[in-house]
Amino acid sequence: MRIWGVEFGEVRQTDGFTCGPTSVMIAGALLDPAYAAALDTTATGLALEQHRIHRATNMIWPRRLGTTPWGVAAAISRHTAAFGVRYGWRFCGGRGDDLRDVVAAVDSGWPVALLIG
Repeated sequence: MRIWGVEFGEVRQTDGFTCGPTSVMIAGALLDPAYAAALDTTATGLALEQHRIHRATNMIWPRRLGTTPWGVAAAISRHTAAFGVRYGWRFCGGRGDDLRDVVAAVDSGWPVALLIG
């Protein structure tokens, strides 16, 4: 995978608790070329960044429970402040929820983290 000219190779979450931080890391790289360029894209470097993000987003939340949706939204928002964009989160409204806002964001080129499970 190449983002802003930076080769990422295969990106995987390092454990069963870092899906949120991994999503934040890739969203940040997609949104912020300086962040992408500064990342150590070796497997070890990406793992260290996932754990750094996990610590930063979970000050009081137990890490073994993953990352909260509001923590993910706040972490991605750090990369969008220059655009005047603030990420948020919401619950899915069930079968009748067509996720129109999510589709519109993706269609506009914004990465969207979606928690399933």
